[in-house]
This record gives sequence, structure tokens and C-alpha cells, in this order.
Amino acid sequence: MTRITFLAAIGWAATFLPSVASGESNPPYYRLHQVKIIDQHGFERPLTAMTMLLPTDWTLQSNIAFALGGCSGDLVQTTFRASSPDGRIVIEMFPVYYWQWSTDPGMQRAMQMSNQTNRNFGRKPCDIAAPMPAADFLRRVEVPKLRPGKPIAAIEGIPDTSAALAAEIPRAEAQAQRLGLHLRIQGDAARARLNYSLNGEPVEEWITALTLARAQPVLQSVSYSNEALKIFALRAPQGQLAGMEHFFKLLLSTLRVDPEWQARVTQVLINIQAGESKAAMDRSKIIAQAGQEQNRIITQGFSERQRIQDQTAREFDQTIRGVATYRNPNTGETVELSNLYNHAWSNPLGEYILSDNPNFNPNITLGRGWTELQPAK
Repeated sequence: MTRITFLAAIGWAATFLPSVASGESNPPYYRLHQVKIIDQHGFERPLTAMTMLLPTDWTLQSNIAFALGGCSGDLVQTTFRASSPDGRIVIEMFPVYYWQWSTDPGMQRAMQMSNQTNRNFGRKPCDIAAPMPAADFLRRVEVPKLRPGKPIAAIEGIPDTSAALAAEIPRAEAQAQRLGLHLRIQGDAARARLNYSLNGEPVEEWITALTLARAQPVLQSVSYSNEALKIFALRAPQGQLAGMEHFFKLLLSTLRVDPEWQARVTQVLINIQAGESKAAMDRSKIIAQAGQEQNRIITQGFSERQRIQDQTAREFDQTIRGVATYRNPNTGETVELSNLYNHAWSNPLGEYILSDNPNFNPNITLGRGWTELQPAK
């Protein structure tokens, strides 16, 4: 990965709590700053792809790569690694994984033909497999790929994420229905816990995943667009992982995709996939025999389906991240911050402080210049 360092102001003090670095799980406050993950080469100029809040003395490495082929969302592969100064506490993000499925054997053969065409042109195929819950995805696909040879100690559910999914899915299905798309969405979240030795030190790690299966009827069959997202590795020294859970949730809740960059990527996907779907339809006698209705679903509806899936994914993301919008009363600017804390402040350097202590005031503890943010209605 290419090292990218982002500081909104030179000379920030590295004053993140020593208690977190030493494994304490309930410090009085967190002092954070915003970092940016930049897409350096995808468009005519560098664009901010994502933003995130990290402790002021952490380091960030990130990479964004573009590749043709694969499934509809495989164009962009984004990774990052954020770590504490001593490298013992680490958050890694891995690319979203997509795959496809159909209940119709004929459509499965058409998918295989499309994959073979991609291989012939040296392009990545789109994997074909039935939808799977997050636990199966972690066990069969992601953990063996990310941590080969490392045994899984346990696979656990993520209750708060699952509850957010359960609440969000009916609303997303209803929205699609209003736009004439008969989508049925299944969602699941889980994390695998691993214990192993790294550089001679015992560590604990969670690898997380959220799986979504979007089912759409196509004539007498059902077509599935599947994805696994929120794939993170969260690592801490042995015995400290459980105590770091609140802290990890705080940082991950601030990860936000930039709307301008997302819109640009979505438009590229629409342009590429609409053309490839039409070409695949023309190549496949199986699809051609399905008639005009199949043609309409694949070609005319692709752009709208892609936009709806993209919008749905963003709304899922906002709900699952557990964020609240805060407003700076002095400037009117708003920011999304974790809803796990009751008090938030910012300063002119772009730093943020979050705390649950009603008696804590950073203007007294750290010096003046901090403005308490207000929850936005």
C-alpha cells in the first residue's frame, strides 16, 4: 500500500490518550482529527474518496485501485491500515466482495459464459455462488484469504449491527418498490475472533463482515446480487481486544464516503456495466430466448437499479455506523460523529473531542479554543 499522510494543520500535538495505547477501555475523552483517503489516479484530478477521524498521533496507509471486469461493484478496490504509534492497535479495511447467483440453471450458464469472456480478455470474472450469511462468508472466503493458516477461535454475531439491518431493510425494500423495483433484501453481520502470534507477541483480532443479498425476480427465476462489506480487521494485544470494542466502534463510525467521489464512481459503473450487460445479452442465446421482458430488465433498467443499490448502500451505511449529526453554533457547519458519546467539541485546527463526562471541559483541561457542538435536529 502507498503511504498517504493527511494533516489538516501542521503542528498538531500527538495528545491521544495514553490510556488507550495501554489498553484501558474507558478513558475520559478522545482527541481526534480528520484524515482523508485520496483517490490519486481514478479521475482527472485527485479526489477525496473517504474521510475518517483518528487519534492525532496515529498513522494511516491507504490505497485505491481501479480494475475492469468482475461484478458490478468491483471497479474500485479500497484498502487502508490505521495504527497506533507503537503499532500494537490496528484497524484495517479490505475491499467489498461481490458475487452473483440465479436460481435458473440457464442463467447460471450465461454467467459462466460471461466470466469466460472476461478471462479471455485478461479480466477478473464475477464469482458465482449462492447467497451466504456473514458467518459462512468469513469461514469460507475472507478469513482463509486474509489470514491463511490462522485458526478461527469463534464466530460471533454483532447484535447492534444486526438490529440496525433489521430496521433498515424493510424501509429500503419499500423505497425500491415505490420506484418499480421488486427487490427483496437479506442482511447479516458477524465477526470472527482469531488468536495468534505476530512478531513474537500474542494478539487478538476480530475480522468483521456484513453480507447483503438483493433478490430480484426475472421471469420464472430469481437473480441475486450479493456483496460482503464492512470487512475490517481490528487487532489488539492479547487480552485487550474486548476492552477496545467501544473505541473501535467510535473510529469506524466516523468513516464516511465522499458524496462527490461516490457519484463519479457510480456514473462510471453505470456506463461500463450497461454496455457490458447488453453485450452479454447479445452473446447468450439463453438470455435472448427469454424474450423482450428479459431484455428490458437487463438493459433499460440497469442504470436505475445501479443508482438505487448505491443509494441503498449509503443509507445502510449511515444507519449501521451509528452516527449523529452535530452543528457548530459559531460557523453553522455540520459533522457526523459517533452517537456513543454525549458531548462533542471542535477547535479551529479541525480536531474533535468526544466525551461522556458532563463535567469535562477541554477549554479548562487543554486550553481555550474549543467549541461545544450541538446535536442537529
